[in-house]
Amino acid sequence: MAQDRQGASVTANTADLQRQLDAARAAHNLVAESAILIDLGKAHAGKPELAQHYFGKALVCARQANHRHNEATAISLIGKTFASQREYPRALRCLNESLRILRELGDRPNEALILGRIGELHEDQGDLQEALRYLKEALRIQTEANDQQGKAISLQDIGRIYEQMGDIDHATRYNTESLALMRKLGDAKGEAIALNNLGAIALQLGDFKQALAHYSKAVPILRKAGERDITAATINNMGVAQRRLGQDRQALKTWEEALSIRREIRDHAGIASTLTNLANLASGKGDHKKATAYYEEALTLMRKTGNLPGEAKVCFNLAVALLDQRFIDRPIQLLERCVEIDEQLQHPDLEEHLAHLERLRDIKRQTGVTDEMLQQKGFFSRLLGS
Repeated sequence: MAQDRQGASVTANTADLQRQLDAARAAHNLVAESAILIDLGKAHAGKPELAQHYFGKALVCARQANHRHNEATAISLIGKTFASQREYPRALRCLNESLRILRELGDRPNEALILGRIGELHEDQGDLQEALRYLKEALRIQTEANDQQGKAISLQDIGRIYEQMGDIDHATRYNTESLALMRKLGDAKGEAIALNNLGAIALQLGDFKQALAHYSKAVPILRKAGERDITAATINNMGVAQRRLGQDRQALKTWEEALSIRREIRDHAGIASTLTNLANLASGKGDHKKATAYYEEALTLMRKTGNLPGEAKVCFNLAVALLDQRFIDRPIQLLERCVEIDEQLQHPDLEEHLAHLERLRDIKRQTGVTDEMLQQKGFFSRLLGS
């Protein structure tokens, strides 16, 4: 039902914008026409080709009207859409062009905004040092302009980069500063995101009680704000902390709730993540059939979303689950795919996974392993020498 209401709301909004667009065209008001076309593109953000259509038309109108600000906005949104489709070089060209125009106009707040987007683009490509450089430049501008909201967001972004770089001290400092500023501004969503980030840092440090405390504070705020995607992500992380604390029953309920939300909002990447957690829990309880069902669905979604590291992990875990159910041919195929991805990503577990694969191949080739052998308790552990 919630999904239907959202769809109806978008339809009503676009219909209203279309009426405004018709009026602007009738009045030959190119500036208004470009602004409305930008809004129409934003309203169709979930349909990249349609969004690009509107942003492209907005750009033409803005240039005809010589309205540089709308021109910069349209170009940046075209770049953002390219980024969502992983067309990073085209996205970067657009964002840099938008940045050039904004600097010519002296629009410092939006200059900082675009610098942040460029930083995120470099983050998406794995260039964390370059991402950090752009985000810190955005923070400097926001600090000079006393843009407290923008500053709070940039602090979170920088903290996230430091976390990925393994610099936990800096990650904690930036997120803690962001949390204090978000609370001062009364930005509940921003506060919850900062708490979520601090929870993730606590997980890395092995402080599972502190992680759970952060997540438990964040979830009610996110529920109230109606941020279902972030709520689901935070609930999913809560489950991780609960399981690390040995609270398996709570973790199961938590992950089932996260999965339900993510299915409703069709967050395929999130669904795959939560399914993997549920599969790992089931596997740990010895329920290999349930684990297999979760892993199979997660694997399909990992491939659909292009998550190669996630696909490799699921391939390995699914191979283990299937071996414990008297299969060997499919596990070999899964391990072959796992090794293929490890080689592509230069993963540190490549040698270990390759050794497992070679053992299975040798046993299959030399001994003609049987289902009866696979049924033996502890067979996989003995097979891999672990």
